[in-house]
Amino acid sequence: MKTPRSSWPTLLAALFSLVLVPSAFAQTGTIAGVVIDGDTGDTMIGANVSIEGTMIGTTTGIDGDFQFKADVGTYTVLFSFIGYNPIRVQNVEVLDGEVTRLEVTMTFQTEELAEIIVEARALQNTEASLLSQRAKAAGVSDAISAEAISRSGSGDAAAAMTKVTGASVVGGRYVYIRGLGDRYTSTTLNGSTLPSADPDRKAFQLDLFPSSLLDNIVTLKTFTPDKPGDFSGGLVDVATKSFPDAFTLQISSSFTYDSNASLNDNFLSYEGGGTDWLGYDDGARGLPSALEGKDPEAQLPSQADLRDVRRGVTNEMRAARADSVNAFARAFNTRMLPTIESAPVNYSFSTAIGGTGSLFGRQLGYTGSVTYGRSYSFYDDGEFGQWALRGGAVDDVDNLIAESYFGSNPDPTQITEADPLELNTYTNTQGSDEVSWGLSGTLAYRLSPTNELNFTALRTQSAENEATVLAGFRDQSRTATYLTRSLAYEERGLQTYQLRGEHAFAPLLIEWKASYGENTQEEPDLRYFTNTADIRDFASGVDTLYSLGGGNAPPPQRFFRDLAEDNLGFKLDLTYDFKQWNGLGAKVKVGGALDVAERTFRQRRFEYQEGRSIDFRDFDGDYEGYFSEESLGIIDTLQVRDIVAYDAGLYITENSPQLANYDATRDVAAGYAMIELPVTQRLKLIAGARYETTQLESISQDERLSDSLRIGTLDNKDWLPSLNVVYALRENMNLRAAATRTLARPTFRELAPFQSFDFIGGDILEGNPLLNRTLITNYDARWEWFMNPGEIIALSGFYKQFDEPIERVLRTVGEGRFISYQNVPEATVFGLEFEVRKGLASFTSNPFLSRIVLGGNFSLIDSQVDIPEEEMVIIRASDPDAEDTRQLEGQSPFLLNLNAGYENYETGTVVSLYYNIFGDRLSVVTEGATPDVFEEGYADLDLTISQRYKSNWRLKVTAKNLLGTDARQIQTFKDTEYTYFGFTRARTLSVGLSYVID
Repeated sequence: MKTPRSSWPTLLAALFSLVLVPSAFAQTGTIAGVVIDGDTGDTMIGANVSIEGTMIGTTTGIDGDFQFKADVGTYTVLFSFIGYNPIRVQNVEVLDGEVTRLEVTMTFQTEELAEIIVEARALQNTEASLLSQRAKAAGVSDAISAEAISRSGSGDAAAAMTKVTGASVVGGRYVYIRGLGDRYTSTTLNGSTLPSADPDRKAFQLDLFPSSLLDNIVTLKTFTPDKPGDFSGGLVDVATKSFPDAFTLQISSSFTYDSNASLNDNFLSYEGGGTDWLGYDDGARGLPSALEGKDPEAQLPSQADLRDVRRGVTNEMRAARADSVNAFARAFNTRMLPTIESAPVNYSFSTAIGGTGSLFGRQLGYTGSVTYGRSYSFYDDGEFGQWALRGGAVDDVDNLIAESYFGSNPDPTQITEADPLELNTYTNTQGSDEVSWGLSGTLAYRLSPTNELNFTALRTQSAENEATVLAGFRDQSRTATYLTRSLAYEERGLQTYQLRGEHAFAPLLIEWKASYGENTQEEPDLRYFTNTADIRDFASGVDTLYSLGGGNAPPPQRFFRDLAEDNLGFKLDLTYDFKQWNGLGAKVKVGGALDVAERTFRQRRFEYQEGRSIDFRDFDGDYEGYFSEESLGIIDTLQVRDIVAYDAGLYITENSPQLANYDATRDVAAGYAMIELPVTQRLKLIAGARYETTQLESISQDERLSDSLRIGTLDNKDWLPSLNVVYALRENMNLRAAATRTLARPTFRELAPFQSFDFIGGDILEGNPLLNRTLITNYDARWEWFMNPGEIIALSGFYKQFDEPIERVLRTVGEGRFISYQNVPEATVFGLEFEVRKGLASFTSNPFLSRIVLGGNFSLIDSQVDIPEEEMVIIRASDPDAEDTRQLEGQSPFLLNLNAGYENYETGTVVSLYYNIFGDRLSVVTEGATPDVFEEGYADLDLTISQRYKSNWRLKVTAKNLLGTDARQIQTFKDTEYTYFGFTRARTLSVGLSYVID
């Protein structure tokens, strides 16, 4: 008999159960959970757990967790530990094949021995567990659990971080904590530092982590000496799943409609390779073999070489040069322009599995997951404008002047420099096709209840195929339309391996981590083609004259960029537990860490040149004909008597200056010591210091530069003290204060003195090898009330003093605009944060309303940066009344997140509504009195509805950007807004279906 298709998931689950959990068919269940020290908030190792009146039980492991089998029934479970009050948990119900989860908090034994009796309550809300950890944490922290991530409809870690207090996400990848830029945020994976795959930023790209890989994300906002010292806004620790309580299996798929891209028949793209769907280029964009082994600085034959008739230059030599011109010119494919296609809907698939078994009689936990997704994005109403203050003093000027502008439907009252005949040809259109997948696996092996090893392997890959068409004007060609197109493909890859060990030899706990990570970013065959189209009104009618643009634009060109970074890390922590004078639990912690990183960046650039036999103006806008095979290489052969010479059409030259290449290394070694000391039952001090040494070097490959310009170095030795004070106003209410010192280092890219740009006509980015690191003094205070499990009210304040912060700055040199980096003297940031999460069950017995939880957080932040004196001289030449401070780059003045959730465990219905908005943040510091560029704040409203069917099937519907807000960067001058960059953000609607065994 043929098996019905719909039963395959059930059969698959049964097969895994049969192989991995042979006892699944017995009438047994599992009791599992965690035991926590009520005084310190730490998990308790070696606590005894047993069923009353039986020999069935176990002891808690290295993470305070326990798990054992029991026959179906209702029991009383006993918890005991020397020196602590024993606990009896009554009415623990064990169901066939299911896991009953318990969380027990044990308190230190007083003079009167008292047994604590509680009723069993299964753990259903892992947010409550995270809040419990926050209540006892050494520093100020926030967190989001896997449960909350799923409820929010977040597809990756970056999207999940938008729901965290004081956090915002830029570009869908980079996390800003407390409104500070990404340079003040660090990211770790299970406590080990992660490298950044972005050559221009420090922050890790959190969109590389699919949400199905995550257990939780914890954000630390105050520094303690056992953490890396290079953060001020926050340290984001991404935790992957480790020991499951029982066998779990999840198979999911989703489809998403994007209002801009999906089913769009005018989607911009271009032909790639046969493996683009895997996130890899199959060689279709690879550097041709004819050029691969070539010395980048060796000159290729030019048109002049083909006609060189100087003494000693023979026909054979010219023929060889002609063959070389043909080989190189025809080595590349001829596609230089985007194509128009139709885009499908976005889709994703994932599978995750986990469970426990035994190996050599010891517990073995395992998790694994596979994720895959493909998404399309598009806009055809983009705007990009470069604006400047011209004409003297601010009081004498009424408006800014556009130095360049690319965008649809330009405002002629602002774009006064452009020829009115050209305006209706302007456009700013982009299509993007992104593929991402990830593999993750963890093995956790318990050598004994007090010794555990964990190995985690993670591999992610993403690739983005992007086609862009821009039409507008530049200041040098304001009477003609300036057209530029780019075809870009970017691969990002991350693989990281981490081995962790925890060994408890009471009262000593030894924890160590060894990790290796490799990050790559490749941009094969990045293509630019730029020309001008001059529309003129002749006596015979309107006609268009086409030109390559002469000095206004570079020739057609192709780039090949490769970045590779290796990170090796090791961390050792020794924790000694002891009782202070009143018998309260205290600990001393010492340790060290070593992080070593190496990066190489290489770029090659090839340009098309016109020989004597070709002229773009003759093609009258026939772009395909211009780049056809017939236009490439040798087109004409000339013979005068016995001399044979050649004329070329389009031919290739290489312009790959060594300035564009750099190598970099970073060695950071650290040692620390700290103590967690309860002075009284209510007052606890966490104090210590970290000593970090930094050796960072970024070396340009251009040996013609002096060492001071070619080599950027940091050689620092820093003491980073930390003091945290926690005072328990009540059992569930804390008052916290902290004073710490941290630092921020420039990135490899910021120190490297090479130039790059995003598109022709855009700003050029260059490094500064003279940068210094930033020292930050931090002061924090927080009042927090953990009202009930899963509920909190918190109010925080903070003040930060920056010494030599690093900022991006715009400089104009001749006709070029350069964005670089500089240290400014000092900056301050201070702010308030408010967070609340409260269920309505405390106020009503209505069965519907009592299942609703409301939450929100609000951050109000002010920042000031001292403008360097040399800048102020330039600014006040045009604006004598200009202030000598400005907002810190990347700093949002406010952040607001609101959410409402309904959850019915009996019916499996979950409804969540999220709203978040951030205030305008400084994006680019401009030159002189020209107004700075600000990213305009926008609001997001997202809705997620999830429904469980027949216990294993789950349907999820998610709608995002319901308000349809746009993204804009603006400059404001005399109450008029000028768009620096902007486009319409898409609304999305996704439907997902999952099959879950847990």
